[in-house]
Amino acid sequence: MKARVGEIDQQAVLTARRRLEAGLGRRRLLVAAIADEHFRVARQLLFKHAVVEALRTLAALQLSVALGLKRAGLATVFVAADQKLCRVATPEGFAVSNPEQPPSIVI
Repeated sequence: MKARVGEIDQQAVLTARRRLEAGLGRRRLLVAAIADEHFRVARQLLFKHAVVEALRTLAALQLSVALGLKRAGLATVFVAADQKLCRVATPEGFAVSNPEQPPSIVI
């Protein structure tokens, strides 16, 4: 999306793609298969959050897969740079980390 709206240039896109491929190659990233259940849950998330939080279809699918991973004990924190998606992930039971936001300090 950042490339589409002009926030990053083509070189940054290529760099990000290389980093993604390297992470996948070293198995540092988990790639989850998308099942029919994920589409069903994504649809429910859209009904629940699309109007108020402007949740988009692919974001709902991303969160749906993450929720499945959470139920399986494979995910505890939801990481996304999309503020709207982070706002939806929180009431769905995730601790959220946005790499574009400074971490909050709890005293």
